Amino acid sequence: MTLRCPRCRQKVTVPDKFAGKAVRCPACNRAFAVPKLQAAVGRSENDSDLSREDLAKLESSSEVLSKRELNKIRSHPPADADDSGSVRVCPNCKKEVLGKDPYAEVLCSHCWQPIPALIKGSKSGAAFAAIKARRAATEGPAVFYAELTSCLTYPLPALGSVFTAAVVAVAAGLLPAAAITGGIRLMAQYAVGSTQGVAKSDLSGVTLLLMAVFAIEVFVFSAIAMHLFLDVVRTTFVQNDRPPDLAWGPRSWGKSFFAYLVFLIYLGLMTYLLTALMVHGDVVKMLLSGRFTEIVATGGTGLVVGLVVISFGIPMSLMGIAMTSALQGLNPVNVIRSIARTHVHYVFLVLLLAVYGIMFTAAFATIIFDWFLPRFDKMVKGSAEGDLAQVALSLVAWGVVMGFFYYGTYVLARLHGQFARAFRKDLAFGD
Repeated sequence: MTLRCPRCRQKVTVPDKFAGKAVRCPACNRAFAVPKLQAAVGRSENDSDLSREDLAKLESSSEVLSKRELNKIRSHPPADADDSGSVRVCPNCKKEVLGKDPYAEVLCSHCWQPIPALIKGSKSGAAFAAIKARRAATEGPAVFYAELTSCLTYPLPALGSVFTAAVVAVAAGLLPAAAITGGIRLMAQYAVGSTQGVAKSDLSGVTLLLMAVFAIEVFVFSAIAMHLFLDVVRTTFVQNDRPPDLAWGPRSWGKSFFAYLVFLIYLGLMTYLLTALMVHGDVVKMLLSGRFTEIVATGGTGLVVGLVVISFGIPMSLMGIAMTSALQGLNPVNVIRSIARTHVHYVFLVLLLAVYGIMFTAAFATIIFDWFLPRFDKMVKGSAEGDLAQVALSLVAWGVVMGFFYYGTYVLARLHGQFARAFRKDLAFGD
């Protein structure tokens, strides 16, 4: 029979004679119980699809446990089992999620639903000591500050996914533009020698197509980035240090997009109420006319202080949304309690995020204004003239912009996740 080791998820071929006993996995050397055989109808011994060579290797590298050892395994798993990085299967979305603590319920990083603990009951003895020691090694201010430098290199294992996003950004505009341009030119060639004669190709539709593609890409890529941010915070919080890949299906990022949208609406309402309270005059009319300097000047110090207070709680709200739900993350009581408990460390996080944000924004603006926008004008002109080389170069610049955008999202989200993991005991979300 072919089984999957419950510890390392490795497929293992086990001889039928070990049914109902326990063997050791040749991959991770952990013991697990083999289920008993069920009677099969219409199947002979010669119909077995077991590999004799694999069976021989398994027998030579495994040993049958005694009844006493088997009962001990079933009732009391090894104390170091929680250090093996056991993989659990989410009962909701059937995805595999890393959960190092067999006694603890973990949050699925794919669908946000809770995954029950592997072992029910109280923690005691060596198992409790091992779990407590592991948690101490991943929590606390010292751990948070020690892992700050790793944030910049955190996205490297996911560069393949980032590169895929850049390729999609280029191909989504270039392929339809090339197809339409080629079709229009082909139709113009067919007109040669006819009563219509040689006519200039009207390629204005290519420019409109590219504008539509850009609008769609901005929406879709923004939704993917919103999900990526919350997903990185969640996976880091549950002690999974591998960066998740980008989720392209709307079914995957739909819930994150909705939560982020609620968050943006909440911030917009808070900002509007504060502005309407501090500024005398038609705030909406000022905003629509772009008179932001006048708004700040009219609102004075009270408006500036209020905006700083609202902005100060944004990182904590994002952590709360990722760890629990939008309702929990936007609850001012939870946000204030969590900030009060982490005080100085949270102030440092906000300052660090401001520094990182300024760095990424400056680099992002440089790429946009010094490279992409000049190429964008050439792309518009080239698309109208059928110059696909100019269109391709401009789209490559757009792909680089998207790749850099996702890389920065990984880094900033990782900082939030590390803070949430290190200070999990001090955060008030889910109390």
